[in-house]
Amino acid sequence: VKEEESKLRILRSYVRVVKESVSLGKLGSEEDGEKAGEVGAGGIYLPESNLGDEELHVVASMLRGNDTIKELVFRNNKITDDGARAIALVLADICALKYVDLRNNMISRKGIKAISD
Repeated sequence: VKEEESKLRILRSYVRVVKESVSLGKLGSEEDGEKAGEVGAGGIYLPESNLGDEELHVVASMLRGNDTIKELVFRNNKITDDGARAIALVLADICALKYVDLRNNMISRKGIKAISD
Protein backbone atom coordinates (compact mmCIF):
# COMPACT_ATOMS: atom_id res chain seq x y z
CA VAL A 1 0.00 0.00 0.00
CA LYS A 2 2.79 2.45 0.89
CA GLU A 3 4.59 1.72 -2.39
CA GLU A 4 1.42 2.44 -4.38
CA GLU A 5 0.84 5.67 -2.45
CA SER A 6 4.41 6.72 -3.18
CA LYS A 7 4.00 5.98 -6.91
CA LEU A 8 0.74 7.95 -6.98
CA ARG A 9 2.39 10.93 -5.26
CA ILE A 10 5.26 10.89 -7.79
CA LEU A 11 2.83 10.59 -10.70
CA ARG A 12 0.87 13.59 -9.40
CA SER A 13 4.07 15.65 -9.35
CA TYR A 14 4.76 14.71 -13.00
CA VAL A 15 1.21 15.69 -13.93
CA ARG A 16 1.61 19.05 -12.15
CA VAL A 17 4.81 19.80 -14.05
CA VAL A 18 3.20 18.91 -17.38
CA LYS A 19 0.03 20.91 -16.74
CA GLU A 20 1.96 23.99 -15.69
CA SER A 21 4.32 23.73 -18.65
CA VAL A 22 1.53 23.28 -21.15
CA SER A 23 -0.39 26.27 -19.83
CA LEU A 24 2.55 28.71 -20.06
CA GLY A 25 2.88 28.66 -23.82
CA LYS A 26 6.21 30.40 -24.48
CA LEU A 27 9.80 29.30 -24.20
CA GLY A 28 11.37 29.81 -20.79
CA SER A 29 14.86 30.87 -19.85
CA GLU A 30 17.96 28.71 -20.19
CA GLU A 31 18.05 28.49 -16.41
CA ASP A 32 14.61 26.81 -16.43
CA GLY A 33 15.98 23.93 -18.49
CA GLU A 34 18.76 23.24 -16.02
CA LYS A 35 16.49 22.61 -13.04
CA ALA A 36 15.28 19.04 -12.63
CA GLY A 37 11.53 18.85 -12.07
CA GLU A 38 11.07 22.56 -12.59
CA VAL A 39 8.49 24.12 -14.84
CA GLY A 40 9.80 26.22 -17.70
CA ALA A 41 7.50 27.95 -20.13
CA GLY A 42 7.36 25.90 -23.29
CA GLY A 43 9.33 22.98 -21.88
CA ILE A 44 9.02 19.97 -19.62
CA TYR A 45 12.16 19.21 -17.63
CA LEU A 46 12.16 15.91 -15.75
CA PRO A 47 15.75 14.64 -15.85
CA GLU A 48 16.78 12.10 -13.21
CA SER A 49 13.18 11.85 -11.99
CA ASN A 50 12.83 8.06 -11.83
CA LEU A 51 10.44 8.38 -14.76
CA GLY A 52 9.39 5.04 -16.26
CA ASP A 53 7.16 4.01 -19.14
CA GLU A 54 3.96 4.12 -17.08
CA GLU A 55 4.54 7.73 -16.07
CA LEU A 56 5.70 8.66 -19.55
CA HIS A 57 2.45 7.36 -21.05
CA VAL A 58 0.53 9.70 -18.73
CA VAL A 59 2.76 12.64 -19.67
CA ALA A 60 2.45 11.79 -23.39
CA SER A 61 -1.34 11.59 -23.25
CA MET A 62 -1.46 15.05 -21.66
CA LEU A 63 0.72 16.48 -24.45
CA ARG A 64 -1.32 15.21 -27.41
CA GLY A 65 -2.50 18.08 -29.57
CA ASN A 66 -0.31 20.62 -27.76
CA ASP A 67 1.40 23.22 -29.93
CA THR A 68 3.34 25.23 -27.33
CA ILE A 69 5.89 22.77 -25.95
CA LYS A 70 9.31 23.31 -27.51
CA GLU A 71 11.51 21.12 -25.28
CA LEU A 72 11.18 17.72 -23.59
CA VAL A 73 13.99 16.70 -21.23
CA PHE A 74 13.68 13.15 -19.86
CA ARG A 75 17.35 12.13 -19.62
CA ASN A 76 18.66 9.69 -16.99
CA ASN A 77 15.37 7.94 -16.28
CA LYS A 78 13.98 4.40 -16.72
CA ILE A 79 12.36 4.84 -20.12
CA THR A 80 12.34 1.78 -22.41
CA ASP A 81 11.23 1.18 -26.00
CA ASP A 82 7.60 1.30 -24.85
CA GLY A 83 8.08 4.83 -23.54
CA ALA A 84 9.95 5.77 -26.71
CA ARG A 85 6.92 4.73 -28.76
CA ALA A 86 4.71 6.96 -26.59
CA ILE A 87 7.08 9.88 -27.21
CA ALA A 88 7.07 9.08 -30.94
CA LEU A 89 3.30 9.60 -31.02
CA VAL A 90 3.70 12.95 -29.26
CA LEU A 91 6.42 14.03 -31.68
CA ALA A 92 4.00 13.55 -34.55
CA ASP A 93 1.51 15.94 -32.87
CA ILE A 94 3.76 18.72 -31.56
CA CYS A 95 5.02 20.71 -34.52
CA ALA A 96 6.64 23.35 -32.26
CA LEU A 97 8.92 20.76 -30.61
CA LYS A 98 12.59 21.61 -31.23
CA TYR A 99 14.51 19.57 -28.63
CA VAL A 100 14.05 16.14 -27.02
CA ASP A 101 16.60 14.75 -24.56
CA LEU A 102 16.26 11.01 -23.86
CA ARG A 103 19.92 10.30 -23.10
CA ASN A 104 20.83 7.59 -20.60
CA ASN A 105 17.57 5.68 -20.62
CA MET A 106 16.96 2.03 -21.52
CA ILE A 107 15.96 2.65 -25.12
CA SER A 108 17.21 0.18 -27.75
CA ARG A 109 17.54 0.61 -31.51
CA LYS A 110 13.84 -0.33 -31.84
CA GLY A 111 12.85 2.61 -29.66
CA ILE A 112 15.16 4.96 -31.52
CA LYS A 113 13.66 3.80 -34.81
CA ALA A 114 10.13 4.45 -33.51
CA ILE A 115 11.12 8.01 -32.65
CA SER A 116 12.97 8.68 -35.89
CA ASP A 117 10.13 7.38 -38.10
